[in-house]
Amino acid sequence: MKYFVGVDLGNVNDFSAIALVEREEEINPGDYGKGILEHIETRYLLRHLERIKDLPYPNVVQRIREMFADPILKRNGTLLVDITGLGLPVYQMLCNEHLSPIGVTITGGEAVSKTGSNYNVPKSQLVSSLMILLQSGRFKRPPDLELGEEFEKEMGSFQYKTNLKTGHVRYEAETEAVHDDLVIAVTLATWYASTSDPHMSEVYGDDDIDERENARYNYLNGRLE
Repeated sequence: MKYFVGVDLGNVNDFSAIALVEREEEINPGDYGKGILEHIETRYLLRHLERIKDLPYPNVVQRIREMFADPILKRNGTLLVDITGLGLPVYQMLCNEHLSPIGVTITGGEAVSKTGSNYNVPKSQLVSSLMILLQSGRFKRPPDLELGEEFEKEMGSFQYKTNLKTGHVRYEAETEAVHDDLVIAVTLATWYASTSDPHMSEVYGDDDIDERENARYNYLNGRLE
């Protein structure tokens, strides 16, 4: 099993959010008499959510350091940090703590690019990573997860908008008053976890936006088992 921790860093007076996603492998046995090979599928389990507010950034770093003191996370965990805007100094502090964070700058374009160990990732790509997992039924959360309902409220407020001139698609909350910190933290984890997953077979392009939207609403309405 692998673990992915996504961190969305807000201003001092805003929420910062931390999400822990577990990537679990499920082996489906094959029927060799029928020529069906063994198939490995992965599921993504949202194990933990938390929000931090009114704490200096060194305290946020301390909280992340405490999490990665756990031997399981220390051995099998990957840390993803939003370094857009004010996130870069926190990223540097995490590097000084030898936590080997991967920095993600959230952009408004379409293409993913990489510089060193860090990435530039369009917001639409981050959100799409979660939509793909929802579409395939691979994303789950415990019903009693703390902040789970808040996360789903944020998910429900997201909508995609198409630029009629360029055809580019972007995801955003319906109003500026709606927080998106939990969604961003989760999608940082699911984006990297799914793109680094050797067993992922479902890949959807921009033509499959309707399917991803249906997956989101099915999930929020409790129709995905």
